[in-house]
Amino acid sequence: LMHAIGNYLNQTNPSLNVRYVTCEKFTNDYIDSLRGGKNNSVSSFREKYRNVDVLMVDDIQFISNKTETQEEFFHTFNDLYQNGKQVIIASDRHPKEIPTLTDRLVNRLVSGLIQDVQSPDFETRVAILKRKAQEENYRVEEAVYSYLAEKINTNIRELEGCLAKVHFYAGIHCKHFASLEDAELALQDEVTEKEVISADDVINAVCKYYNVDIGDLTGKKKNKEIVDPRQMAIYLITELTDLPLTSIGTYFGGRDHTTIMHARDKITTEIKTNSRTKTIANDIKSIVLKQ
Repeated sequence: LMHAIGNYLNQTNPSLNVRYVTCEKFTNDYIDSLRGGKNNSVSSFREKYRNVDVLMVDDIQFISNKTETQEEFFHTFNDLYQNGKQVIIASDRHPKEIPTLTDRLVNRLVSGLIQDVQSPDFETRVAILKRKAQEENYRVEEAVYSYLAEKINTNIRELEGCLAKVHFYAGIHCKHFASLEDAELALQDEVTEKEVISADDVINAVCKYYNVDIGDLTGKKKNKEIVDPRQMAIYLITELTDLPLTSIGTYFGGRDHTTIMHARDKITTEIKTNSRTKTIANDIKSIVLKQ
């Protein structure tokens, strides 16, 4: 997304001086300027990052625990802002949720427009696939779109890549239209990830993350300290496995499918409106996928 913004700015106004940098690069450049031991080294660093029309910093969350870098970035931000320049920041969480970020830097970051970018939902993924098929003149049966949208929920590039793979598979087998069977065969290696992740993997990761007992998570307790992790576990199981809702219910004391649906939909809604819930879901998902 940051690269897309930068490319758009360069295309619409080539005279703009746009600088894109990761937070790690900004930090390393600042450290190198200090090691230079000369004032002009720091001056060169400031000239590099302050003499721009648009400064774009990716993964700003990595500035956490870096006190001096935060101080330098704060003054860089102020200098650009006071001179009518633009600063675009990207992070995997809300500024208020970045640990050890100074209050005044948090205030600067939240003073602008904050946009929470969510992963596309099922309906949007289907629409993206149909648009891509139309653009590339792919001939694909309707069922293929739903299959891909359900199985591939990571990112748009992978989604479109899988669609191209299905189209290619059908083509080399001399078929005019790619069928659901073609999609299943073409992507049999792509969609096995959900099959190797079990409900127990998710439950164990959730218990570890929230520091709760498995018996409590899957039992009958209804206090918030248990209900929140339980609903998160249910949501992640629906995301990372192909288990039917009724089967998921058996892991949680035999709860019926409507209860499982309620928990899934509740977390799905919260992820769209609450950045903290989104961060927790992504953190636990990363734990599960790394196991």
